[in-house]
Amino acid sequence: QILRTTAATTLGNMGVEAKAAVPALIEALKHKESFVRADVADALGNMGVQAEAAVPALIEALKDEEFPVRVSAAEALGKMGAAAKAAIPALLEALKDNNEFVSSRAGIALANMGAAAETAVPGLIEALKSEDSKVREIAVFTLRRMGTVAKPAIPALMEMLKHKDSKVRLMAASALVGVGAEASAIVPVLIEPLKHPDQLQTWDGNFILLAITMLGEIGPEAKAAVPTLI
Repeated sequence: QILRTTAATTLGNMGVEAKAAVPALIEALKHKESFVRADVADALGNMGVQAEAAVPALIEALKDEEFPVRVSAAEALGKMGAAAKAAIPALLEALKDNNEFVSSRAGIALANMGAAAETAVPGLIEALKSEDSKVREIAVFTLRRMGTVAKPAIPALMEMLKHKDSKVRLMAASALVGVGAEASAIVPVLIEPLKHPDQLQTWDGNFILLAITMLGEIGPEAKAAVPTLI
């Protein structure tokens, strides 16, 4: 088994040159050992678009009973970018995976598809309504990374700016910056955690950093934040 996984890894590292091995690797995704299946998925991902023929098998691997295999399958699809657009429905479903490593990799995979993932936007908007906070967070992160192709999500993200949880509002604001929404509604939300130094300890340090970074991304239109940042 060690030889088999080492061979799969080596083939993956060869990238384009190993394209002829794709059919054999697809077959190896059915191996009885989960660590072999995971390594094979990794190898296919490292080949990128050259392993496009493996997309259906990787979609199936997203349902594997072992989470490391599902993680590797999602990562592999993400590395293929737009060539794996057939996996969009399966990746949207994987956002709900009980394992957060799987769900986060599914979100990254969708974001990596760029404009090709436009058809995923309605599903991501629906995910914003999930009762599971992790699903919501991943949906917001994915929409932000997708950029202007996710502009149809602006109304749903604007609605999240009214959420009772200030961290949810901040995450929505960061996504709105990413998709190119108007700054006027976003800047006040980003300033919020910075205006009350005595309450900063209630915020996760990463959220504070995120707010400051987003204000920088907005640029001159965020001038209202200058007094707070000084």
